Amino acid sequence: MGLHPTLVTIRRNLPSVARSMGFQARVTSGYRSPKKQAWLYDRYLRGLQPYPVAPPGTSDHEKGLAIDVVSTNLDKLVSLLTSVGPFWAGSSDPVHFSMIGRRRAAQPQIKQAYKSYREEVGSKIPSALSFIPGIGSVFSALSDPEAFGELAFSTLLDVITGPL
Repeated sequence: MGLHPTLVTIRRNLPSVARSMGFQARVTSGYRSPKKQAWLYDRYLRGLQPYPVAPPGTSDHEKGLAIDVVSTNLDKLVSLLTSVGPFWAGSSDPVHFSMIGRRRAAQPQIKQAYKSYREEVGSKIPSALSFIPGIGSVFSALSDPEAFGELAFSTLLDVITGPL
């Protein structure tokens, strides 16, 4: 068993996307075997883990549906990650993001925004934005889903408008 494809993409792209947004972020844990989950849970019970650990057999990590992420800016991290799929466990477990939960409902909004953008704008640069250096390459990339994709598109939406 491995990590959910969305989380694989996040793990790969998160450090560079975070850097471009002015902070640092790093995935510290993804898929865990039942043996590793039991080991971490034992450490948690003995007070040796700084964050909560679910009992073996109950963790989204064991299903490949969760990641733990450390960051220099929690607000930006939560905004970024929850806009692309995972939901945040909250302040009681600030490093934990999972594919299970309420945020899955937001994914169709991102896909619809991406589709609407491609239909309405395509590769044309809105004249009001043409003064921004490099904006042409951004808009060209947005018109090519293979080159840019929904993950980066939703990140760009967050930068421009805030989370969906």
